[in-house]
Amino acid sequence: MSRITPYPLRMPAEMRERLESEAKESGRSLQQEVMKRLEVSMALDELTGVAVEYLPTLVEDLQAGIEQVKVLKSENNELSKKLKNLQSEVSASFSISGTDRSNLALMKLKKAYAHISSGLDEIKNLIPEDSK
Repeated sequence: MSRITPYPLRMPAEMRERLESEAKESGRSLQQEVMKRLEVSMALDELTGVAVEYLPTLVEDLQAGIEQVKVLKSENNELSKKLKNLQSEVSASFSISGTDRSNLALMKLKKAYAHISSGLDEIKNLIPEDSK
């Protein structure tokens, strides 16, 4: 800025009082305080690509997004727990205890014995009575 062009600025009294108070705290004149704030505002516009006036809306959107992520994370954790429980139930329903294994083996042996006995009976029937 090589040359400062005068510009009369009208503002509400409350805003002027606030700017004067903050200028005094930072050791600047009212003019310097207004210039500093305009520079910061313009720098933020350039950095963010968004006008400063839209930042509160963006912050609200970000906060809403963060809350939504938290909710989804919580739901995901609950669904993961339910899935693990279901996997355990399915696994338990297909597992066979020691007693059940013994019973299953005994059933298979009985079935095999019955099959062999039936086959032997058929063979006996094929052999003539004289050769016995």
